[in-house]
Amino acid sequence: MQAWTNGLNCPFAAQVFDVDGVPGSIGFKVRWSDGFTNDQVSFVRGNRRYVVVAGNGTNLPPAREVIVDATRQVADGLS
Repeated sequence: MQAWTNGLNCPFAAQVFDVDGVPGSIGFKVRWSDGFTNDQVSFVRGNRRYVVVAGNGTNLPPAREVIVDATRQVADGLS
């Protein structure tokens, strides 16, 4: 349901993905109208929502491992 909702709410969402090891996370690739691409992952801990963003300033997205590793590091740091 969350993937469906995110995919429809963001007109630039190109792909929705999960991040294993970070419960409740949802990620999506965003292709902006100017051609740039980035990956974003959000998750909630307590009463706060966290968003991790990775991009390289081009029309090519970063390697998926970049956003996955960064998200895991942020989530682990909150424990």
